[in-house]
Amino acid sequence: QVGLSGDGALSSISGPDLAALDEVQLAQAVAEKTIFGQVTPEQAGQTVAALRDQGEVVTVVGDGVNDLAAMQQAQLSITRQRSSPAALSVADIVLLENTQLALVRVLDKGQRIANGLLDILKLYLVQITYLLLLILILWGAGLGFPYQSKQGSLITIVSVILPSLGLSLWAAPGVVPRRDLGWLLARFVVPAAVLISAAAVVVYLFFQKTTPGVEYAQLAMTYMLLISGLVVVILVRPPVRPRVGGDARSGDWRPTALVLVLLVLLFLVAQLPLADTLFGLKPLRQPADYLVIGLAVLAWASAAIFLWRVAPLKHTGT
Repeated sequence: QVGLSGDGALSSISGPDLAALDEVQLAQAVAEKTIFGQVTPEQAGQTVAALRDQGEVVTVVGDGVNDLAAMQQAQLSITRQRSSPAALSVADIVLLENTQLALVRVLDKGQRIANGLLDILKLYLVQITYLLLLILILWGAGLGFPYQSKQGSLITIVSVILPSLGLSLWAAPGVVPRRDLGWLLARFVVPAAVLISAAAVVVYLFFQKTTPGVEYAQLAMTYMLLISGLVVVILVRPPVRPRVGGDARSGDWRPTALVLVLLVLLFLVAQLPLADTLFGLKPLRQPADYLVIGLAVLAWASAAIFLWRVAPLKHTGT
C-alpha cells in the first residue's frame, strides 16, 4: 500500500506462509524475499540464522522480548536506551538518543572508509603488478632496468601517494562489495597492469633504438609511467557514470581535477634543475617524444576500458 514493491525490487512473505515451508524452502524464501511480516519470534530467529548460513552479515534492531531470538542470532544487535531490560542485556549497541539516525551516519562513514580503501588498493596493486612485469620483461631480457631508483620514487609519489590522499578524502558512500571482491579487484588490476606494461615496453624499446644510451629511454619510461599512473586514478574514480570499474556510484570530478593539477605541476617541476638532481626528471628533447608517450597511454587506456566493459562484474567460474 505504501509502494515499497512498486519497482519490483522488494517482495514480501508472511509468518503463516513461512510456517508451511520445510527447511530447504525456508532458506530459499529467506534468500528471495525482502519483507517478512507477521512472523513469530521463533521465525524471526530462524530467518536471521538462515541469512547467516547464506553468508550474509545481519544486524537486528529490536526493543522487546519478541526480538530476543533474532537479536541473539544476529552478528550485531542494536536497541534503544528505553528498550526492555531483556533487549538491553543482549544488545551490542545501545542508541542513547533513542533514534536510528546515528546508524545512517555510521553506515555512511563506514562505506566511505571501505570504498576509499578499495580505490587506493587498486592503485597500489596496479603499480606493483606492472612494475613486476616490466622488471621481468626488460631486465630479464637484458635490456636494462626500466628506470633509475630516484625516478621510481617520483613515480610512486606522483601516481600513488598523492592521489591516495585525494581518493581517501573524497571517498564516496555506496554499497561495499563483499562477494566476488577478489574478482572485482582482478578485473580492474590485471587489464590495467598488463596493458600498461605492454605499452611501456614498446615506448622503452622505441626510445632505446632511436636515441643513444639507456638513460633517455629510462626518462621516457618515467614519463610514461607517471602519466599512466595518473590516468589510472581517473579510471578508478572517473568523473562520469557508470564508473568504468563497474561501480554505479555517482562520478566525482575532484580526483580528475587533482590529476590535472599534478600533471601540470609535473611538467613545470621538470623544467627545474633541482628535479633532475633529486628525481632524475628533465624535459624530453622534442615535442614529438611527448606525442609518442601520449599515444601509448591513449592506446592502453582505450583497450582497458574495452576489456572492463566486456568482462562480467561477477565471477561465473566454479
